[in-house]
Amino acid sequence: MWRKKKENIWSRIQRLRKERRLTQEELARKANMTYVALTKIEQWKIKNPSFQVIYKIAKSLDVNLDTLTEWLFDDEKLFKENNQ
Repeated sequence: MWRKKKENIWSRIQRLRKERRLTQEELARKANMTYVALTKIEQWKIKNPSFQVIYKIAKSLDVNLDTLTEWLFDDEKLFKENNQ
């Protein structure tokens, strides 16, 4: 079973971008994506960005994927669900 921590990926991207003093336009350029796409991701208008997009954003923010996603994983529940 997957659970989110309090901060979601969209707000985490925005927070990390601001901590690095990057504008949305600068981050979009670094991630080789459009400004519009990045703003839609930060505003949660794109709810399921692809793995490739998340990877490019993480790389542009100089963080690993775990930093952006930070899902908590419940090993025991998932194991039971998948092995019934």
